[in-house]
Amino acid sequence: CTAQNDAYNELITQFPTLQPGTPANDYLISVIYSLNTLYFSTSGPSWLQNSNWLGPTTPCTSGNEWFGVGCGSTEEVTFLRLSGNDLLGTLPSEVRGISTLQTFEVPGNSLLGEVPSTIGEMPALTSL
Repeated sequence: CTAQNDAYNELITQFPTLQPGTPANDYLISVIYSLNTLYFSTSGPSWLQNSNWLGPTTPCTSGNEWFGVGCGSTEEVTFLRLSGNDLLGTLPSEVRGISTLQTFEVPGNSLLGEVPSTIGEMPALTSL
């Protein structure tokens, strides 16, 4: 099984009523899939802290935000801060699916390989 398969399966299992076709749903599907792929690509079950990851609440649900995920006023994901959280593996190119991400911080982990070039396609990203 790949991280992408695991991410997709978790998405459809945890959010069965989330259907594509509206801008809000399309955004959520993209973000949840991207975050799930990051989780599975970097040994998410072994992170020091992974509260609320994979659902059943969305990443920006007030009071149940996913650990390390920061959100703007309209529940869009604006930052990921997972420094020193025992991430192990490679950063997946799917992270580019978080189009509203401004800050992405993952120092102090055991990440392998290079930063995917697709991260340069993220229009809002200002800090890596």
